[in-house]
Amino acid sequence: MDAQILQELETAAQILLASPNLVTSEQRNAAETVFVNFKKTKSPYRLCLQILETSKVDYVLFEVAGLLKDALIREWSLLQDSDISSLRQYLLHYVLDRPTLPPFVREKMLQVIAIVCKRGSLDEFGNDKDVKQDNVNSHSNHRALMLNEIEQLIMNGGHSQKLVACSLLAAVLQEYAVTEKSSDVGLSIATHNKAKENFGLNDLKRIFQFCCRALSSMVSSEQQFSNESLSLMKQLLSISETILTWDFGLKAYFGIGDAWTSNVSFLPHPSWRDILLDPQLVNLFFTIYWKIRMSPQLSHHGMTCLVQLATVLDSEIFSVEEKASYTENFQKEVMKLITSVEILDREALGISNIIKKVFISFPNASGAAFQIMNEYYEKIAQLTCNFIEGAAAEEMLFAEDRLYMEAFDIMMDFWMERLFSWTNMFPSEFVKQTSQQIFNVYLKCHLSPPEGTRGQGKDLEAEEVDESDEIDRVKFKPQLETIGAFAQCIPEYSLPLLARLLEDRTKILSNHIDKLFHQGPTISDSSALVSLFEDLHWLLLISGSVTVTDYVKTCQIPTKLMSYSVAQSSNISIETTLEVFGSPDKDFNCIEDAEKKTDHLIRLISAVFRLGNLFKKFIEAKLTQFLSPEVISSLLWFLRKWSMSYLLPNESLYSEISMALIYAFGRDSEGGVWALNYLLEQVVTYLMHFNSEPGVSQDAVNLFISLTDSREKSTCVLKSDYLPTIISIQSRLPEAVKRDVYQGLALAAIACQDGTSRNDYWSRILKPLQDRWRAIVCHESFNRIYQEERTKTELIDVLDCLTGVVKGSSSSNAELIFQYLNPIFSDFPTLVGVYRNYQQIVELVFEFFSECALNLFSLPHNNKKNIYESCIQTIQTYSKCNVGRFSLHSNAQEETFNDIYLLLKLLKDLLPSDYCDLCNLESVLNREQTLMPADVCIYGLNLIMPLMTDNLFKYPPLCLEYFKFCSRLSEMYPEKICQLPERLLKIMLYSIELGLTSLGENIFSLCCDFLSKVGAHICKMGPNEPGRDILKPFLKLIITLLVSRSISSDNLHAAGSALFVLICCYTQDYQCAVQAVLNAHPPEVAEPLAKEFLLLTNNFTQKSSLLQRLQFIRNLLEFVAKTHGILYVK
Repeated sequence: MDAQILQELETAAQILLASPNLVTSEQRNAAETVFVNFKKTKSPYRLCLQILETSKVDYVLFEVAGLLKDALIREWSLLQDSDISSLRQYLLHYVLDRPTLPPFVREKMLQVIAIVCKRGSLDEFGNDKDVKQDNVNSHSNHRALMLNEIEQLIMNGGHSQKLVACSLLAAVLQEYAVTEKSSDVGLSIATHNKAKENFGLNDLKRIFQFCCRALSSMVSSEQQFSNESLSLMKQLLSISETILTWDFGLKAYFGIGDAWTSNVSFLPHPSWRDILLDPQLVNLFFTIYWKIRMSPQLSHHGMTCLVQLATVLDSEIFSVEEKASYTENFQKEVMKLITSVEILDREALGISNIIKKVFISFPNASGAAFQIMNEYYEKIAQLTCNFIEGAAAEEMLFAEDRLYMEAFDIMMDFWMERLFSWTNMFPSEFVKQTSQQIFNVYLKCHLSPPEGTRGQGKDLEAEEVDESDEIDRVKFKPQLETIGAFAQCIPEYSLPLLARLLEDRTKILSNHIDKLFHQGPTISDSSALVSLFEDLHWLLLISGSVTVTDYVKTCQIPTKLMSYSVAQSSNISIETTLEVFGSPDKDFNCIEDAEKKTDHLIRLISAVFRLGNLFKKFIEAKLTQFLSPEVISSLLWFLRKWSMSYLLPNESLYSEISMALIYAFGRDSEGGVWALNYLLEQVVTYLMHFNSEPGVSQDAVNLFISLTDSREKSTCVLKSDYLPTIISIQSRLPEAVKRDVYQGLALAAIACQDGTSRNDYWSRILKPLQDRWRAIVCHESFNRIYQEERTKTELIDVLDCLTGVVKGSSSSNAELIFQYLNPIFSDFPTLVGVYRNYQQIVELVFEFFSECALNLFSLPHNNKKNIYESCIQTIQTYSKCNVGRFSLHSNAQEETFNDIYLLLKLLKDLLPSDYCDLCNLESVLNREQTLMPADVCIYGLNLIMPLMTDNLFKYPPLCLEYFKFCSRLSEMYPEKICQLPERLLKIMLYSIELGLTSLGENIFSLCCDFLSKVGAHICKMGPNEPGRDILKPFLKLIITLLVSRSISSDNLHAAGSALFVLICCYTQDYQCAVQAVLNAHPPEVAEPLAKEFLLLTNNFTQKSSLLQRLQFIRNLLEFVAKTHGILYVK
């Protein structure tokens, strides 16, 4: 060996590893050049072996291993099989004989051995014609021999040898898995996948079996694992985890990740049945887990193996009886674990996934052994309770990782699915017992002592609230729905309990605030008040989830609660129940026989009403500073949910109905009218006194809108004394809230039965707005005062109100609304011109027209024509005033272009409306030609398109709205797109190309929709019609994107649909595009690629039928997978 080479390498290594202050950059560059040149050495095998025997520098040894790897891949076809075998044997013994070798050097050398193993098997499936069959057989034998060696080392070798064997096995698995970590050897992905499939069929099961034997031997021979044993155990479990997360679907570059979160099921070949059906397999991994569960470094691997063994039930390799046997054994082991120890936070997620997977895979597995199944669900219920308590503790401690919370959410999913099927599987007593158990624990964890456990160790006052966080009723909605479903299974328990807790805390709150008012606040009083409000907040959220079911489509009283109320009828007094409900200012306990004679459901609702009444009293006493906006929002949320399902219900929707509910708040009942007025009083109270709290104001106005969602409710609203108050206070409300108030006022007009009452009502609502508008726009000095802040504020206010009115329009009131609005439509073009530099006003105008397009669709044609004439003139004025404005600066904010966004939204909203006899620009200006409604949008598009530069597409909301508009236009009026002027069409098609290539997945899908819709129209056109060839360039583009893997899997269906239509339009051009793709590749690639293209269009006809399109998309999914394998090398 040339000693000079070794000396150069070791000297260069010392320089590279030296501290930066000890060497110059020139020295470092020279050292790097030494190793770069070293890596280019051809046939370096003898030199490398000499260096391995001589050098003691770890970095040099690492680089030698890297050179061997590169040389083997580069010169594989030139090497003799005997030389490869000798090199593999040398490297293995080199590593085994040097137990002190640094891990990074050892792993690199083992990777070389793994590459030799896999590269030999790739010859079996590659395209190399020169590979001899003798070599192929020899490589297969070598792989088998190497696995024999590994097995012998793991079973009989010394500790260091076992670790080396495990590391080698892990390296082999990594190479065959075809992931990003696998080495690049220059062969097609298809060849890699074939080798992986062969490995999965012939070797993977064997590896798993001898790993299990090794694990079993360790478990049986050692009661307590030594440190050496633990290190070996970790290696074996990691290998087992890799095997149990193996992807048998041959998806290249699919990484082996965390099975708990990646939802990868273990779906082996049928040949695995024998080992999987052996009960000892599951028992072994549970036994191992018992021994390692306290070790965080090992328990994760063990838990993943258990989760994956549970997912075997997703496969089709078992018969029904085998699956039942496997599940029963698994359930026994799970029960043994969860009943013997307290589940740790780090294992909670895995346990919950196991339970859910066992249930999902085979929910009725225990049907034949009812007692076992009964015990199983009892233990799961207890475990769920433990997770609830753990999640609550995480909340108290502000834990960064909410592991119990995640596990609890999974258990809630489990129970939610089970609640709908277990009625016929379990006795009602068991259902009630389990429901009560889980409901109780959840309730206690959200209440302060003595009834609950919340708040221990948690300072609610010191808790920082992130305004970006979701509010609790949104954040915990799935949990609340499930707890509500549990509570509905035990209404005789949950309803009176919730009512009593609310009543008690309402009384405590009353006494507490009275004390604060008379004696002044102290620190302890303030803390107690915060805790009390937190209790009320959660009681309202839970009560709302119990009384109303959100996961059904219609707003109805839940069936279980209705049945329970009916069942109580013989034991309650309607008179007492009505007194309780209609007396929110009375203490429940002061009403005679209230505890025994009140309907439980109405008692709970009455408890909420009492709380609202107490808040009103405090507000009237000017004690608002002591109240909690969060609790008030929760109260209004409850009242809104309740009013939508319970107040003046449609009795025809129910097979049975409770007379107590009908008397209390049914249609034609005094209680219903009283309840609606109570709710209106609540709306007025909070709009007047909490309008500075956005959440409270919005919840109050949402409650108001819910009271106008039917004719029956609206009739009561119009008769209420609170309606004039709402009309009078709206001027003091925030803009967004005011708009919604006017929406509710407009919706209430549905109750006006005759023309006189309608005219009177609208004169109260719209005439003042009309007068205010005229006072501004028609003011003789408008051109002088329009810039004054007072004028702009008044104009913005009126625009908001008018927009709200339009949002509340319906077929019954649209014409009357139009009568009041029609005189002002002609003012909008002038208004946009005057306020061209005031973006807020321009945006409000566009929002107003959007609402007109969406809500005034029932108007007669002539009326709609007037709206569109005003709309198109407004757009024209806007365009003239903004010429040259949209040069994008680097510091421009997204809000700067909100007016363009709203204009695009307006154009999109115009499209689906069935407007006829509308006019294009010439019609508007000259009153001559009558055209289709699309002309309005086309004219707007003519103004918008020049503004849509590449830079503007960088703003996601604006970009998305533009492509939504294009997609909608192509759906409604594809013929108009084909007739666009050349300049406009060129800009639009360029934007579609941009969307296909560089603007993200959502935009790509919309662009494909555009191509599909316009292409479907082109298919119906004659061969020489103008515009028929406008989509031809996209045919080649889509094919190129497919072949280059530039389309995500989520968008393959959309791309397939677009390509199918384009092929129907341009069949000959498709053949040319395919040939161009084939010509760009060498013959050995082009030949299999051509076969795939033929299969893609197998039995293809130019008839664009749905069935043929679906078949084409199925073909395309196969085409993409196979061409990926053909074209890409690794």
